[in-house]
Amino acid sequence: RNLQHNIILGELLSHLEKRLWRDKGLIANLKMNALEASVMLNCSLEQIASMVEQRILKPNRRTKPNSPIETTDYLFHFGDIFCLWLAEFQTDEFNRSFYVSRW
Repeated sequence: RNLQHNIILGELLSHLEKRLWRDKGLIANLKMNALEASVMLNCSLEQIASMVEQRILKPNRRTKPNSPIETTDYLFHFGDIFCLWLAEFQTDEFNRSFYVSRW
């Protein structure tokens, strides 16, 4: 995303990035559920499940194979979600349909 026009969001994300791993990763180790991750990554719950299935996004504990992810289980770390957002989701030409499996 182009954050030059959204000063507040840009400053917030810059602040988080600078402090993500301080104090033994206090911010990075915050737990998030699938619903929160989908909001942060601006994608659907199905896309979150697909990213877990493709091992793009790693849950912090084992999940049951071939069963849906519980949206309220705290399965992810904020640091992983934030780094994924930085790496993949901020480019203008990114196509999220890549992460949706063909089932």
